[in-house]
Amino acid sequence: MIRSLLVCLLLSSSALAQEPDARALFEQANAATAQGRFADARDLYRRSLELEGNPATAFNLAVALTRTGEFVEAVQRFDALLEGEHGRISRAQQREVRNLQRDAERNVATLDVRLPPIDGLVVRVDGQRVAGTSRVDPGEHLVSVESPRHRPLEERVTLERGETLEFAPTLQLRPDLTRGRLVVDAPEGGHLSVAGGGEAMDHLDLELEAGTYELTLTGGGGGRTREVVVEAGATSRYEITPAPTRRVWLWVLAGVLVAGAAATVVALSLGEKPPREDAVYGSIATLSFGP
Repeated sequence: MIRSLLVCLLLSSSALAQEPDARALFEQANAATAQGRFADARDLYRRSLELEGNPATAFNLAVALTRTGEFVEAVQRFDALLEGEHGRISRAQQREVRNLQRDAERNVATLDVRLPPIDGLVVRVDGQRVAGTSRVDPGEHLVSVESPRHRPLEERVTLERGETLEFAPTLQLRPDLTRGRLVVDAPEGGHLSVAGGGEAMDHLDLELEAGTYELTLTGGGGGRTREVVVEAGATSRYEITPAPTRRVWLWVLAGVLVAGAAATVVALSLGEKPPREDAVYGSIATLSFGP
């Protein structure tokens, strides 16, 4: 490895002579390399390359990166050399670069983050946004997952050299999105009860886990049970009124409000009357509670 560094030193002597600052940094980096201070050498080579691009500095930077365990960037630096981004190199040097690139490539790890398709989902590895699968250096990495409907997740994972790791964390809904509110209004004297939820006279207002519940109305000539739906993070509102011409209860479903916007959720079978529009609750359907 050191032999390769010294070979490239000869290639760059004339180019670096025109830029004393770049040359001084290059020589300091060589001294750090000889002492085994590869992190210092990496930083010095990078600074020198920013001042003046040449293949010797780019090559030595790539080699230093392999010694600090930064194989992903090393592979990219070797690619730039082969593409002539920093100047031409001989065929013999190209062969050496390819060999070193293959060695670096074998050490790159792969992190495959497996998550269900969720709108607004953002996955980051060490602060960088990724699309699911990312090439990473071996070692410890911080995976963070954000979603409008889920609790933020952060977890550290460790990968060995060349390892492929499938990471499938379990996302948890935010607490405010696992529960909803059920509001039911009945005529005076109507007894309302929700199986496993609660009961009240005339007006029922409960916070429940999202799901389907049996709502029983007692009064007005008997008792009836119907299913109602509680939406997560929303208010499901029902109104029950007596029919004007017969003694059966009618349901009025007033939609589900999500984040202040009206939306329609039809939880029961529609009756004969067409739905009407309401400025607050959106579309309201009249539903029969009778048999």
